Amino acid sequence: MIPSEFKGKVLVDEPLSNWTSIGTGGKADFLVFPEDADELLKLICSLENSGVRWFVMGLGSNVLFPDSGFRGVVIKTDNLNNMIIEKNLVKVEAGVKLEALLRKAAENGLGGLEGLTGIPGSVGGAVRMNAGAYGYEIGPHIKGVLCVVEGELKNIEYRYNYRFSSVMDMVVVEAVVEFEERERNKILEEMEDFRNRRKKTQPLDRKTFGSVFKNPEGKKAWKLLLEAGLPGTRIGGAMFSRKHANFIENTGNARTEDVIDLINLAKEKVYEKTGIKLEEEVVVVKEED
Repeated sequence: MIPSEFKGKVLVDEPLSNWTSIGTGGKADFLVFPEDADELLKLICSLENSGVRWFVMGLGSNVLFPDSGFRGVVIKTDNLNNMIIEKNLVKVEAGVKLEALLRKAAENGLGGLEGLTGIPGSVGGAVRMNAGAYGYEIGPHIKGVLCVVEGELKNIEYRYNYRFSSVMDMVVVEAVVEFEERERNKILEEMEDFRNRRKKTQPLDRKTFGSVFKNPEGKKAWKLLLEAGLPGTRIGGAMFSRKHANFIENTGNARTEDVIDLINLAKEKVYEKTGIKLEEEVVVVKEED
């Protein structure tokens, strides 16, 4: 199933709960770590030609895998971690942590995305979903995206909307991010302010996958969940956080099934109370395509 020429690390029957921030998910047949973008491309092409199911993940902070596991190959982008700074532009590979990108930029006097500080994801994931927080979005700063398309690496025209982009269903390999030249210490100070703000309002010491639901137009998902009485609501080992209503915590023994049931319960309760249909942010991987 894995090409003989593959040089990266390969884990067999690996529990995906070890690699997701919520701590759920069964075993993957194979969990692999390509050494670079070329090996990632060759691996995907090989798996496609062989009819093998595959899935690419970054830090696992916005994904739910089935409790039954993943029959096929899960590809981790950890080794796609290069960054090149050219004036106010940073060419960055998909596996780089978003926090690491912001910190590297700040150290070089480049800011403009301070509000994304503390988002627990990779650059690839952030670009795909147009990650945002506190009025900031990465979308307006993206000046180029390299993706895997039909067996090749291609530059894709990047368009975005709220928690959406034109590369939503593609494998992002690299992006060019535009920053603003600013005073280094001021940037670092603002980043620390946002980091402290998250600590005060979000359950960062618990196993979660970040925000559960997108904000409906003109509304705040957390407020709708709070008004529907969801904080503290629990199914199995999954519980809506009392600290932030739009977070689900793994209290110690949660299953993906618990989390999904809790998501569906919240959608039902909010709809009954307000007529608003909530849409989840998290990517739910199905047992089979």
